[in-house]
Amino acid sequence: MVLSAAMVMAQAPQPVIHNLMGRRFSIVVPLDYQKIEVHTPVELGMIFFVSPPREDDTAAFVQVSLFDLRAIRNMSDLPTLDQFGTAMIRGVERRRRHWRLKTTNLLLGGVPIKRYEWTGVMMQATKEIPMTGVMYAGVQSNLAFCLHTQDLEKFAAITLPIGERSMQTFRLHS
Repeated sequence: MVLSAAMVMAQAPQPVIHNLMGRRFSIVVPLDYQKIEVHTPVELGMIFFVSPPREDDTAAFVQVSLFDLRAIRNMSDLPTLDQFGTAMIRGVERRRRHWRLKTTNLLLGGVPIKRYEWTGVMMQATKEIPMTGVMYAGVQSNLAFCLHTQDLEKFAAITLPIGERSMQTFRLHS
């Protein structure tokens, strides 16, 4: 069987433009991921793109969070990329033990970002759950964004590359 390029392209996920907090962004996620919008304070918008649940009832996800920096109270100066990124990754670190972190600087659609690759152990009751994740943090004018994918360590070798490929397609639109 011979597939034409048009047939292959028709089946490949395409960027979809989403509206969140009056801001437009696009991202490509796997076709079987479900979009879940979370109700948040006015200065924050959050959407999860979640994989179908596995047999153990866990799932992979890509999280998109947008922050309207003008609407955040008690902020006299806009945060730098370093300040914003540090605040975002510390939110994950506070909920983990045996924390390891690798930070790199990248460009995402021409926007400077921080890439955080992390591992840590989440405590659930008396059970230790090894996890790993990748987070992107960026600031563009009065808008900050945080993209995040994480999963149980035993699934991460498969799911994190999928999540990060989606995060790499993220673009803000005017």
